[in-house]
Amino acid sequence: MKSLIFSSLLILFSAGCGVTGELSDMHDSISKMSGSIDSMRDSIHDVKSDADVLYFDLRAAQARDARQNALAAMNASNDIGTKIGFATEYLASLEYQSWKPMLETDRGRQALMSEAVQEFFLKIRQFISDRSDVSPSSNANMAQNLYALAAGIQFVSQTQIDALNGTSKVQVSMLSMIEDGINAKKGVSDGTLSLSSLPDYQAQVLIQEQDAIYFLRVRQNFLKAFAFVLAASDSEGDAPGTLMLFWDYIRSNIFNGSWTPNFSSRNILQIQFNAGALEFATETETFLRTHGYDPMNDKKISVFLNHLNLDPFNIPALLLSTDPADRLRGQSLKRFQDALNAVTRVD
Repeated sequence: MKSLIFSSLLILFSAGCGVTGELSDMHDSISKMSGSIDSMRDSIHDVKSDADVLYFDLRAAQARDARQNALAAMNASNDIGTKIGFATEYLASLEYQSWKPMLETDRGRQALMSEAVQEFFLKIRQFISDRSDVSPSSNANMAQNLYALAAGIQFVSQTQIDALNGTSKVQVSMLSMIEDGINAKKGVSDGTLSLSSLPDYQAQVLIQEQDAIYFLRVRQNFLKAFAFVLAASDSEGDAPGTLMLFWDYIRSNIFNGSWTPNFSSRNILQIQFNAGALEFATETETFLRTHGYDPMNDKKISVFLNHLNLDPFNIPALLLSTDPADRLRGQSLKRFQDALNAVTRVD
């Protein structure tokens, strides 16, 4: 549920992600026009006709153009919400998201996944300047580009979901591929997993291990901060335009001893969206700890968390209310409270 809410709300920032759907329609039309079916060729695609060749060529070219345009637009924006939208558009345009089990082989999917991992780490390298700095409070454009990509790497496109529906194939995201690679490290290190049996996309993650871990550290810190950027926005829904302004907000309120999120002006889906961001942060932090990596929690976020006060909402009373609307609000607030309690707080 939380993945659906968080990912679907990220989609609301985005526009123009319908390229692959249009290409699927194009493929059907071309197939009807083609009068001859060639024999299957031994390639990464299960190519049966000239229409298939044209479809794959067009898909690769349009996906590449879409990714380039999304990254350029992300870089040009000065608003973190808009950057997240374009980052999601970039992730949706990675070609493995458009893999079709009825047209392509598993080997083809693995190749697309490997290409995506290699490209992803190549692209994010330009946004990394200091791997010891995992703070999500920078207002530098390059840093905010990194935050935006970190927020969206769990994204699975609707194109992928539809293509895999009714099959035994597992949905894949950039996050799942990074985690698969890190999961494989122990087996590779102790010899229980041979290099010849290691999927190439996992090998690519391990080749970029330092950047992968740094990126996950940034992700878990940013998601905590982003949840509170939204929680602290005013009654009109205007969140601080940059995270530096957000930290200004924290400093101006921290001396009061506590601060209360502006949830009175939020509907239950918005509250659950905030909770979902915290839950994703905790999952990533837990993953890092489980594999022996320091998540490097940002201490400024910790101070902020320790001063957050939900008492004014009287969550127990809402949960016991006879009004269904109050109970639903209470359940949403309780989810946020549980997510908040699960977040590690650094002294």
